[in-house]
Amino acid sequence: MSAGKEDGGPSLLTALSYAASKGYAAIVDMLLKQGSPVNARATDGSTALIWAAKQGHLGTVMVLMRWGADPCAADVNGKTALDYAAEKGHKEIVDLLGGTQTAE
Repeated sequence: MSAGKEDGGPSLLTALSYAASKGYAAIVDMLLKQGSPVNARATDGSTALIWAAKQGHLGTVMVLMRWGADPCAADVNGKTALDYAAEKGHKEIVDLLGGTQTAE
């Protein structure tokens, strides 16, 4: 899948990362049930969790965390999902990824 440069996306996303970036939690869950690797990386090292956190999609972040997404995974810039959520001001995601909430 290709995310256009106008939305700041990398040149190549996995289907899972694309769905996560759009906040399609049900599709993310379905892709994971079908065997998509939860921590698969795009060409820039980003993961679905990074994309969901960056875009502020709390429900999608929760789905990914329940499936075992690695919150410590960093992209080529050395940034994690928590870093991007904090930069964008997504407090609930920061709280979740920072360990003050659970993904249940």
